[in-house]
Amino acid sequence: GSDLDVLFHASRNKVYGSKFLESLPEDLRDSVELVFEPSGPNGPYIPAYELWAMPVENPKPLEPKYRIHPMAPIKPAFPRYLIDDPRDILEDSYFVVEPKGLRLMIHRREAQLIGFDEDLEEIDIPDKIAEALLAIEDPRSFIFDGFLTKEGGKHLYHLIDLPWWRESEHISQSALERRHFINKLPLKDPIRIAAASYFSNRRDAIDFLEEEDGPYYLIPGVAGYPIDGTANWYLYNRAESLQLAEPADAQIKELVDSGKWESMSADARFRLMTKRKQVEALYPYAQLKTSKKGYSEKEVFGLESVESLAEDLFKVATKQAVESKIDGFRVQLHKDGDEARIFTDSGHDITK
Repeated sequence: GSDLDVLFHASRNKVYGSKFLESLPEDLRDSVELVFEPSGPNGPYIPAYELWAMPVENPKPLEPKYRIHPMAPIKPAFPRYLIDDPRDILEDSYFVVEPKGLRLMIHRREAQLIGFDEDLEEIDIPDKIAEALLAIEDPRSFIFDGFLTKEGGKHLYHLIDLPWWRESEHISQSALERRHFINKLPLKDPIRIAAASYFSNRRDAIDFLEEEDGPYYLIPGVAGYPIDGTANWYLYNRAESLQLAEPADAQIKELVDSGKWESMSADARFRLMTKRKQVEALYPYAQLKTSKKGYSEKEVFGLESVESLAEDLFKVATKQAVESKIDGFRVQLHKDGDEARIFTDSGHDITK
């Protein structure tokens, strides 16, 4: 009945894994989960030699250096590549997920919950979803990445990725290994694992996509989870491809009108907005901000995130510059005749 994960610092090897399980007592084999991770430990660990080769009395778990922590916001992963021809993908296995609804990162640490949208703004988690999240007995600490939708008057949360599990970050793990942990989660409505198709090779993924229009996220099986928001994922949409030489104003207008604007990462949208030559109602532009690119290195969005951020910043003596942030959303309001739109400072359309 115990839950024991054994991590191998190597790529997945079924033969090696089978031989390892054969070396264990029969009553222990069913309770052991094998995890293969070339980048090494991503959570508290005990070196194998302290257990078997050179046994140590009362070995103590070691802690790797973490780059993220629950309750401190990170950017959700967005596809780096926009494609309309599935033959553009590289050789790999793929999870194919349909993006829909509001992108929502959910952090939990024990009884604390907090939600962040793609602009790292703190937002309220619907009550029913919050209740279901707090009802999860194990793990009691996690970071979920997914989409919030409303179907039949009921909010649903569709989980697509898992950057943090229990007391360890999973950003260096492959998507295949993260999916292993996602499938272990005891989820119930209104929280679901997002519907995804898995293809073990490029050819099968292409065959599937050639019959589909999209949009779809294509998540390679080997892909990690970047903390800068730009992932080696693909956004597949069978639409007329963008002309790269087209001016930013025309690109933004085409993307907004076609509905593809919201599928882009916040960074990609912002880069286009900074290249605008003119301002036009109903289409977002880059607002003036004090920080160089519109984003500061670290931001505190609520009291819940202060403690974790302080622990992260001051593990060693360091100097920090602090700038006040006016409470609330930074938005731009557009109106043209009877039509109105509201955009965040990264171009996210929140007109609803």
